[in-house]
Parts: sequence; C-alpha cells; structure tokens
Amino acid sequence: MRIGIDFGTSYSAAAVFRNDRVEKIRFAAGDQFRTAVYFPEAVPNMDEFQMTPEIERDFERILRQDRRQATKAFVTATARWQEAMKLRDENARNRALALLTEPKAPDDNDLRKMALRVARQHWREEQVRTASVAEVDTSRAVFGDDAIDDYLDAGTGILIQSPKSMLGFDLNATGRARILNVVGHILEHIRLTATKQLGSAVHKAVIGRPVEFRSSLGPAGTEQARALMTEAAIKAGYDDDIEFLEEPVAASHDFHRKCEERTKTLVVDVGGGTTDFAFVELGGSRKPNVIKARGFPMGGTDVDLDLGQQVMPLFGRDLDGGAPAHHYVDALSIHNPERQRQFAKRDYKQEEEPFLSRLRALQRTGNTQKTARLIEQAKVELSTEDRRRIALGFIEKRLAATVDQASLLDASDRLRFNLEKELDKLLAEIGCSPDAVFVTGGMSRSPYLIEILKRKFPNARRVRGNASFAVVNGLALYAAG
Repeated sequence: MRIGIDFGTSYSAAAVFRNDRVEKIRFAAGDQFRTAVYFPEAVPNMDEFQMTPEIERDFERILRQDRRQATKAFVTATARWQEAMKLRDENARNRALALLTEPKAPDDNDLRKMALRVARQHWREEQVRTASVAEVDTSRAVFGDDAIDDYLDAGTGILIQSPKSMLGFDLNATGRARILNVVGHILEHIRLTATKQLGSAVHKAVIGRPVEFRSSLGPAGTEQARALMTEAAIKAGYDDDIEFLEEPVAASHDFHRKCEERTKTLVVDVGGGTTDFAFVELGGSRKPNVIKARGFPMGGTDVDLDLGQQVMPLFGRDLDGGAPAHHYVDALSIHNPERQRQFAKRDYKQEEEPFLSRLRALQRTGNTQKTARLIEQAKVELSTEDRRRIALGFIEKRLAATVDQASLLDASDRLRFNLEKELDKLLAEIGCSPDAVFVTGGMSRSPYLIEILKRKFPNARRVRGNASFAVVNGLALYAAG
C-alpha cells in the first residue's frame, strides 16, 4: 500500500486511496499538522559554567551598562528627594517623601553579582540555542502545534519549523546532518501514524514537491532537496523507490476525478513557501496530461514576514540611527535558525527606550515564535475580516499593533507581482488560455489572489479546490495507480 504525503512548508498531511475513497491519516491535531518538531532537552548543567574570555567580555559589558543605569537612577532619585525636602509645608513635604524611596548609592559588589547572574543566564541560553539535534532526547519528539506550545512552555530544547524551506540551501556537514535528522523524524512520524491507522506496515509513498524548491543554489538546489528527502525517507523506514510528484500536478489529479469532460486546466497552488502552476488537460476517461509546470519560491510565509515588518515600528524599526532594518527581518525569520541565533545574541544597548526594553523582551526564548505566530493568525483572519489587533502583552503590558486590509495588501506586494509575472511567462510558453482555473494552497483563501485570477482569466471557470487537502488528495489518488 502506497500513501501520499504532502510535506509542506507550513503544514503536512498524508492520505491513502482505499475502498474507493481518499482516507486522510489522522494526526493528534486532525487531518494535518504544522510542519514543526520539538526535541526536549535537559536544562544545561550550571556546574559546567566557566568564565571564558568571551563570557568575561559579556560580563564586563553588562557591568558597565548596569553601572551607568544605576548611577543615572541614583542621580535622578537624589534630585527628586532634594526637591521634596525643600518643601516648606511639613505635611506636603511628608506626603512627597512618602511617595519616594530614599536614594542609596549603588553598591558595586551588588552590581557585579547581578552582572554575573545575567552573564550565566546568557551562557545557559547559548547552550540551548547551539545544541545539535543529536544532543537532545529525540525519543520524546513532539510534532505540530504541540511542538511550538511545548517549546514555549519549557523555554529549552530545540524547535525546528518548516525544515522544507532549508532543503535547497548550501549546507555544511553539520547542517546537512541536522536537516536529515529533522526531516527523517517528521516522515517517520507520518509513517508510524499511518501504519497504526491502516492496520498494516507502511513503507511506500509518493511525496509531493514544489516545481522549484527555495534555494541558494539555483536548479542544483532542487536536486539537492530531492536527494535529501529521499535519504531522510529511507532512514525513516520507507523503501528506496520513493517517488516524487510536483504539487500542482498532484492537485490536478484531485480535480480530474471530479471533472467529467476533458478540460484545459490551469492549476494554481499558492502554499506556505512556494507558488506553483501546472497547465493540464484533465477530466473524462483519459489520464491527466501535463503540458507545462513552473513555479517560484515565494508563498504565505513571505507575506507573514512582510506583514510582520509593519508591526516592527513598535520595536524601533525605521527610526533614524536605530538598528538596521535587516535585524527586524531576522527577528521574525523563525524558519531560519541561523538568523534567529544572530538576532538573539545582538546587543541593543544603544537603542532608546521604550525600544531597548521591547527588543530585549523579543530576544527572550520563545518570544519571536509567539510574535510570528500571532502575525500569521492575523493574516489568516484578514481573509474574512477588515482589521485585526495583535496583542503583544508578553513583550510589554498593553502593547498591541493593529493590521488591516491595507496592511495585508502592502505585505502581499512581492507575491502578487511575481504571481502575475510568472503566470504571463507560463501562458506565453503554452500559447493558449485555460478553460478552467483550479486554485488550492493555504494562500488561495486570500481575496486579492482570486481577483488577480479573475482579471487574467475572465472567461475561465474558476474552481476553488480544498485549500489544505487538494494536493494530498491527488497524491493519494496517484499513489493508488
């Protein structure tokens, strides 16, 4: 028995065709799960802490900063105390003094102890961030939204989100081993869950893939991604005859089964990490005939990132003399562990308040994930609502941002521009227009994408496929032969 696997950037699903119907594999969260895995980790042993030259520099930096702040606070408190003491009316003077704390000169020994505690905490957080998957307890791996929740609750361990988006990039030996381990665990989770539900061992699969993976290597990146996926699948217990099917082509099989007459169909699959097209003759008794497929490496996660930048002015973005703009991109690049590490270890002591405190709060373990998650939820809700409030009370009490339809339209500029450009290229290559446009993928719910398709193909029949499951449905049908 072969199953179909939609290994997505944002969500993953699996299905099998049996008893003349597509049967979804049921995971803890339902018919799909967020493509995320959390590996719990023991809290680093603080007895292993040693004052290295790097930690010494961190300690001295913290101490200098604390001395400046303590001295400034002492001077301010002394001035206020003296002003209160000058009041001639005794009752007024006593009331004013009751609201103040008598100034106390900073004790350097206390400041040194506090700075050392902070330096030790920085060391602990760095141990957590730099641990490899091989160093954690992989037997207790947690998947999906539960992975994110457990990571945020624990504040330790390793959380990997959207590993698919890293498969096509230049990887060193350590990065390659890590991505193989992570993808292997997710594919094994799918296989074991399917085996339990179906009542027989699952070792064969057809896996969906984008036409073009996100990559820093050009076409070679897509080949590398396929090779890594194959190796990870074999490690996860699948047979070595793994087959891959382009995701828009897979979705065409879902529409083909419902289409009685032969139809020239443009399949548009706008997913989390990529946008893919396939021009297919389908329907009727003959098998689908794929005329052309193409895609580009951009999708819903890019809109999330751009929408998030409209929240970042709350953290000082766009201020003259403030942190560089790319720091704010790093903060929300939760699918890129290296960019997250870079953001977490930066020192923003030159920033003005309240932005300094907010940036430091954002740097705390889990807070970039919380922020990105709220932004993604707001994007989804803006598909049906005019505006959404993003509450950031975990950063600062009562802190919030508001995004609306105009915000979403701005955030989708790059995606909309590339969508139109790539559609024009595809139609120029084919030389004819479709009779039908079949739309799927998480971003297919967005009204502005539907408007583009209406404008470009006014005479075509528009069919909204299942945004979450058209690809996996088609993979299951194809896997059944």
